[in-house]
Amino acid sequence: MFFSPQRLPVSWTSVCIAIVGAVYCALQVAPVPVSVPCPGTGCRLFQGFSIHGVSLWWIGVGYFAVMVLVCLRRAHFAALGIAVAALAVDAALLVVMLVTAPCVACLGAGLLIALLYFSLRRHAYSKTPVEPKPSFALIGWVGLFIAAVAFAATEDVQSWRISGPENAERRVYFAPSCPACRDAIMVFADSAAFIPVAEKDSDNAAVYAMHKAILGGKTLVEALDAVMQAKMNDTLAEPPFPDSLIIRLKLVRNKAEVLRLGFNRLPLIMIDGMPQSLRPANANGNRTTGTAAGNGTSPYAGSPALPPELIAPVDSCGEGSAEPCDPQ
Repeated sequence: MFFSPQRLPVSWTSVCIAIVGAVYCALQVAPVPVSVPCPGTGCRLFQGFSIHGVSLWWIGVGYFAVMVLVCLRRAHFAALGIAVAALAVDAALLVVMLVTAPCVACLGAGLLIALLYFSLRRHAYSKTPVEPKPSFALIGWVGLFIAAVAFAATEDVQSWRISGPENAERRVYFAPSCPACRDAIMVFADSAAFIPVAEKDSDNAAVYAMHKAILGGKTLVEALDAVMQAKMNDTLAEPPFPDSLIIRLKLVRNKAEVLRLGFNRLPLIMIDGMPQSLRPANANGNRTTGTAAGNGTSPYAGSPALPPELIAPVDSCGEGSAEPCDPQ
């Protein structure tokens, strides 16, 4: 019944969308020199995702290829049923991306799935005298898709670095009004990327002045010294408009990243990797056996191999901290 000749002609629009979808999915996994760019953490997260060893992209190729054949056979209602099932599966994948990370390439494939469903539905009801009811499946998918696109857009906004290379192994989130942060700048000035955060209103002007000083050729430490001298002499000027608005937005974005990471005190010092001096082979002269790990204790418990900054109590500025930020 599904594959019997129908009154409606072939939906060439649907066929073209299905062909584009098959090619799009194939470009994601096929060993060809051309690939679809995919920025964001979600792309790296879902790049190797598979079901029983079969990549979701190959499943997408198979789906769109089947839809081409079904459309050419003019089995419109069969194609519509398969398309709505695919739309429901993609809606579930959108939910997964909303609770993990958005994949831009996956969103592109989902858009093609939705366009194919819309084209098939419009073609199937093109000869009916009564206007079809709204598709709740498509409405629900559109809501999830918009949320995922917004999530991807905000994730792609990078934190603002005031100093240091983008690929630095250490990142330091700091506020000029935080005494411990100023000490962190002195310690890590030459080996970290520094990301400013405003803990107080005065930090906006301080960060702006530091940024201008760095652009003028000063080092981060020199810029901090100049700002502290200006604060002591009460000569630290507020940034002019619209720089004041821009700097506030950047600092709010950086603070939101700190809070999203689960921290509420500064400085936040992040290290990408394990320090070589702390590896068992380097700290003890030979690789530690599994005895310590096996009995539930750390091979470094009470060891002088750990530097003081990793075992001593820490000073910080912010919510719940014993050391407050500088007074106004």
